Amino acid sequence: NIVEPTGLGGICIMRRPQYSHTRQSNTGEIRMTTKNMIILASVALILMYSALLYKVHTFVSRLDVPNHEPLIVIPIIPFARPDQDLPTYLQPRPVTPHIEPFTPEIARDDNPEIDQIVDQSNQLKFSGHLNESLALLDQGLLKYPRSDKLHTFKGGWYFDKGDFAMAEIYYRKAFEINPKETLYLMNVALCLSNQNKALEAAGIYQQVYNRRKDVWILLSLAETLWKFNNWTDHSFYLNEIIKMTRNQLDSGKQASINTFMALHYAFDAKDIRGIAASSSNATFKDVWSRGKSSSQRVDFPPKPPKPAGSKIVVGYVSYDFHLHAVGVQVMNMFQHHNKEKFEIIAYNANDGTKAPTNDWVANKIREGVSRWVDIGTMSAFQAAEQIYKDNVDILIDMGLFTAYARMDIFTLRPAPIQCAWLGLASTTGGYWMDYVIGDPVASPLQYEHAYSEKIAMMPHSYHIFDHKQTYPTLLPAFPRNEHGLPTDKFIFCNPANNIRQNPELFDHWLSIMNKVPNSVLVMKYFEEISAENLRNYARSKGLTVTNDVNTNRLFFQPGSDKHIQMKAMCDVYLDIHYYNGHSTSGDMLYAGVPLVTFPAETMAGRAAASFATSLVGPEVAKEMIADSWEDYEAKAVRFATDKALYARVRNIVESSRHTSPLYDIARFVRNMERLFTLMVDRHRKGLGPDHLLVEGDTS
Repeated sequence: NIVEPTGLGGICIMRRPQYSHTRQSNTGEIRMTTKNMIILASVALILMYSALLYKVHTFVSRLDVPNHEPLIVIPIIPFARPDQDLPTYLQPRPVTPHIEPFTPEIARDDNPEIDQIVDQSNQLKFSGHLNESLALLDQGLLKYPRSDKLHTFKGGWYFDKGDFAMAEIYYRKAFEINPKETLYLMNVALCLSNQNKALEAAGIYQQVYNRRKDVWILLSLAETLWKFNNWTDHSFYLNEIIKMTRNQLDSGKQASINTFMALHYAFDAKDIRGIAASSSNATFKDVWSRGKSSSQRVDFPPKPPKPAGSKIVVGYVSYDFHLHAVGVQVMNMFQHHNKEKFEIIAYNANDGTKAPTNDWVANKIREGVSRWVDIGTMSAFQAAEQIYKDNVDILIDMGLFTAYARMDIFTLRPAPIQCAWLGLASTTGGYWMDYVIGDPVASPLQYEHAYSEKIAMMPHSYHIFDHKQTYPTLLPAFPRNEHGLPTDKFIFCNPANNIRQNPELFDHWLSIMNKVPNSVLVMKYFEEISAENLRNYARSKGLTVTNDVNTNRLFFQPGSDKHIQMKAMCDVYLDIHYYNGHSTSGDMLYAGVPLVTFPAETMAGRAAASFATSLVGPEVAKEMIADSWEDYEAKAVRFATDKALYARVRNIVESSRHTSPLYDIARFVRNMERLFTLMVDRHRKGLGPDHLLVEGDTS
């Protein structure tokens, strides 16, 4: 994906190929005989009649749009969200414009009236007047029924509403009108992918890539195949994506791949920083150009440092303050902040259109903060103005490059100290971000070149886990036989999402199993086609895969709300190299399951090592942290074959859950407050950001 799947559901462009309407003779003269004139007149009458029938059909079809059969035989290009990175004309306005009725007329792409319709429709949509926005597009299509632009914006309206079937219909119509514009076809594929018709989407992406050898199209093609564990030509796709992305960076272009997805691939730390920087810089340029062109406030000059002893105002910015992995992890954190020394503001970036703003997680967070401020419907300029007026000392971005994040606000620098934390373990690449909150294992200074920010290090893990509050009573693992698993086998597992898996990793897992004959591998079940692809791949490598629980060596388990007890059935969790399990690793360790991880250079690839070290200390963690693929396999095999070692490590993991800092959020918050104090102290002294480390610990 180019960016995390969000908001505007369409790519709309404004060019149309020019056509020649006459044919000349060899002498350059246009010849027209009487016979030809009669023929042309007849044809013209037929065309006029056909056009009339078409318009009637168009009008009726809008009243009751029939279901449309899908096209053929990959996750596409998610788009910018409505309240992020919008052109000036999309900024919400309080006045609803008056629109006159239209009369039918043929549309042209350079018709300013079509641009006006689209602009006003978007203003209405993003100011919450959804029905009026759609009605305006309908009026436009009455007047311009052959406008591909209006059709694709109407598809975007349905896409933003989550009605992907209807969006698909209008994107198809746009492509039918203008078949030279492949972006319309890409939108069709996006809708298919969102309807879980990824194989049909894959076929469309392949068609488009055959016509345009662009990296973002190849990304869409590859990622949809990989979503279903279809690894045909995997190395070719991966190498092409990496090569084409590096060419983009070397030539100063914005990388097509989103930083979140890039972290899953074989990019090195330099690549990731370059990809992040290209995206951040594009956001920065867009926000500032829009601000200047619309006379929005873009300048928020630093205020004089507050006197020592003043309350430190910390603002957390997140879309995920609801029932979401991030929301669940932090929901009990805010109540532990020392409100005598800190004022805590939750800036809720959720506008309520795609997720609730008042579920039990959101309400729990509201109870714990000093103030709750909704900024979901605000532009970047409005939100920055609010934060600036709130005299925030430290502003924390909890989204970065994830879906619906609000990095656009941070580019305006409304706070003197700005930090990235938790939502994505990555650098932002933006010079307007001062710190990334990490720890000595996840983000050691030997990899400082991977970050544009200074590293502010917690004494233990940078990640917060709320398991002790969410699961106060540790229940025993489910019986294996009740879940279709063998009771006499050593169980390796990895319940990661399909997109994080790859054939290189899977080959190492198969190698481990070949060295441990009495073992099985348990993976998460998503789609039957994905499971069957993995079964076939395992069979091709010589693994026994059957329907008999006694002989089968590859199992799939569905997700469950009792996932800690489900995970506790496993013996060892095999982590993923480039993008470790974050929530998953925390779950596994809390379930008492040792892990094996091979850290990469980036924070996303070093998270599991951080968690293990924080839980059991560096000496015991060495048994779980490998320094090569060979060591990764050896450690997994040793756990399965050395019963005394395995029992010792598992006992330490289980006994440490209630005493270690990894699951102690009160302790975590106290240490984070110490880190905040170090940041503010430097700022009060007139010093710029620098690498920081909270030394010692507050238990």
